[in-house]
Amino acid sequence: MPEQQAGGFNPLFVPVLMLLSARPDMESKVGNLAAMLEAMQNTLQTLNQGMQNFHATLTRYSYPQGSPSSPVVLPGQTPAPEEKSFPSIVLPEPPKE
Repeated sequence: MPEQQAGGFNPLFVPVLMLLSARPDMESKVGNLAAMLEAMQNTLQTLNQGMQNFHATLTRYSYPQGSPSSPVVLPGQTPAPEEKSFPSIVLPEPPKE
């Protein structure tokens, strides 16, 4: 597969462009395709920005300012019980008889 050259031009585009230029209605179809791709790009950028905003909002309401370890309890919620950690106890081996 040939490497893509600087500027995004590939020598394989020349035969494709020659074939497309032979058809009279291809200019309008390529224009429609370009408009559709631009609309898709704008849609993806909008969705990406919306997901980033959603994540930022959830993060802001999940954790209080300055403390990333303790979640905020919203009205109507009960706080989760704190987990207690017990020390590790190693039992001695039973005596061998």
